[in-house]
Amino acid sequence: MTTRDLEKWQRAHARKYSNSRVNGAHSSLNQQVFDPAVAKGQLGLNPAAKVKRLRVRHEARWVPTPGEFARLVAEIRGNSFRLNEKGRCTGSAYCEVTADAVELLAYTGMRLSEAQNLTSRAVRENHIEIRVGGDFETKNGESRGIPMNSSLRELLDRLREAPRPNGPSDPVMGVKRPTIALANACKRLGFPHLRVHDLRHLFATRCIEAGVDMPTVAKWMGHKDGGITCARVYAHVLPSHSAEVLNDELPW
Repeated sequence: MTTRDLEKWQRAHARKYSNSRVNGAHSSLNQQVFDPAVAKGQLGLNPAAKVKRLRVRHEARWVPTPGEFARLVAEIRGNSFRLNEKGRCTGSAYCEVTADAVELLAYTGMRLSEAQNLTSRAVRENHIEIRVGGDFETKNGESRGIPMNSSLRELLDRLREAPRPNGPSDPVMGVKRPTIALANACKRLGFPHLRVHDLRHLFATRCIEAGVDMPTVAKWMGHKDGGITCARVYAHVLPSHSAEVLNDELPW
């Protein structure tokens, strides 16, 4: 396979998929196929090395205000399993734990996969530990800590008091993913569609609004570029006030 072949493949896939997805596939080919082959002497040169990554335009997505986020969580939490006026079942039997999951993702900025693997043993006194290995697995293979802001501490205290398993190996998040509940709550409230991944954007936005510098936000979110991605994606976010640390309550 030549560089020209890969460029042809790239153009073909860019017509079907997003540029970021094509770039991700390009990176996987480099890291998992071509680079190891070169290292083992199976290839003389990496044919993907000269293939330029596609430009990705980061559009500013809707981020709920503190009041909107409170309404959203309340809507999910209040959507309990019940019979409607037509005698049909509606709502969810898992509305409480789903609302807790939405708050956990928003207060930590964790990726969904990281939140799914988070267990009680990772919760420290002043931070949540996200590290490599076992149920602490991270996307990029590096450990990090997420500081304990007041909203997160209150949530975790409430979860510890809930009638549910709280052993060291028990998951902190009570549902696998709050995707459907989140989308339906937005629809009922007339809000723009909000993805689970957008809760990660919400965390970053609130941190930047509170005056936390980009490299620090990037570190908390698990970025390896020292804040370059944050600066590009969140350049439109203007700090509303200054804050040196995250110990104070953020404007969720």
